[in-house]
Amino acid sequence: MLFKVKPNDTGPGSGPSTRMEIEQDGKIAIGNNIPIWSGSFGGGLFLKGNNATSDRYAQLAIVDSNGDIAQTGLKINNNGSATFGGAGDVTITDGNLVVASGHGIDFSATGDASGMASELLDDYEEGTWSPADGSGASLSFSFTHNRYTKVGRLVVACVRLTFPSTSNTSLAQVTLPFTVDTNANASAAGGVCTEQNLNTDLVVTASINDTTKVLFRSNGATALTNAQLSGKILRFTVTYQAA
Repeated sequence: MLFKVKPNDTGPGSGPSTRMEIEQDGKIAIGNNIPIWSGSFGGGLFLKGNNATSDRYAQLAIVDSNGDIAQTGLKINNNGSATFGGAGDVTITDGNLVVASGHGIDFSATGDASGMASELLDDYEEGTWSPADGSGASLSFSFTHNRYTKVGRLVVACVRLTFPSTSNTSLAQVTLPFTVDTNANASAAGGVCTEQNLNTDLVVTASINDTTKVLFRSNGATALTNAQLSGKILRFTVTYQAA
């Protein structure tokens, strides 16, 4: 089915031009700047184009009985970006929202603290990690409950770790799942060992002391050696900012 029009200023020999076509398989082909809608208050598809390339777009909207836009819906801009109108939510009934690497959710419309450096939430990850010896003594640990979650740059990692029998006197150090921000190490981040069988009169802390490892301090002060932790169990959770 074809819909054609003939301009008023053309002569009698001029034929009409096709403006909309409904094909046999149900596909609709329309000319530029032709809105279509159904019912008095239905959905509408608007295609706009002119000589200014930057002003071309396609838009889904709710129209009123006069064919005017009553509620802006989805607008696809000339550069491929999309704008959602209205005040409702966007619901995905099945599947996921997939974001390209290096991009995320931009919260720049919110208020900022004076030291704000970024408002882009660009990562989420969770899984298991394998703590390894960071002291240089080539120790092999046994461990369980080795889980981590990373939201943006914030990392929370936990583990129940058993040291092997050793007489090595190097400072005990264990690797982390992600590299630490250089401004958040030097024991500025870490956590408390909630289980330890070294000495019940001590508080053992897991302190992040460089960009890749955590060490263990007695009462938050003296760093413990591999020999002091020989055969001991440490259960801890560390929270820190990744690089």
